[in-house]
Amino acid sequence: HTHTQIAGGLLAAGAQADERDHSQDTALHLASLYGHADVIQKLLAAHAEVDARNLDNITALHNAIAFAHTQAAALLLDAGADTNIADAEGNTPLHTAIMVGRVDMVSCLLAHEADCMRVNAAGLSAYKSARLHNTNPQVTRIDGRKRVCECA
Repeated sequence: HTHTQIAGGLLAAGAQADERDHSQDTALHLASLYGHADVIQKLLAAHAEVDARNLDNITALHNAIAFAHTQAAALLLDAGADTNIADAEGNTPLHTAIMVGRVDMVSCLLAHEADCMRVNAAGLSAYKSARLHNTNPQVTRIDGRKRVCECA
């Protein structure tokens, strides 16, 4: 059976889309972590909470970005995922995208109203984080005054 068939079968048998494990991860967290876009679609159709947070305040969107699952992130954003939820260290999905060098996701997050001036626990905005980490030379400028990012 595929992951989608298993998820569909569990949901049909009455499993709750937002059931949590010991870390407070939901199935949506795990599907995003592993990039199972088909499962994400099934869970969202079953009204899974798109912005559910685990014990570290991480959302499915954080996971999709951190593990380079572009399609998963796009599905979550299309479902209304909040781009400004901070994890336990104060990092938003935008901070995460910058730290792991995901230029494609930086542009996408900004298009979905991510705040590049939001400060994490280390006192860094995504704007300052981009300058500090400089993980990808394609990120040419994040302008904090205009709240925009330009990518080469």
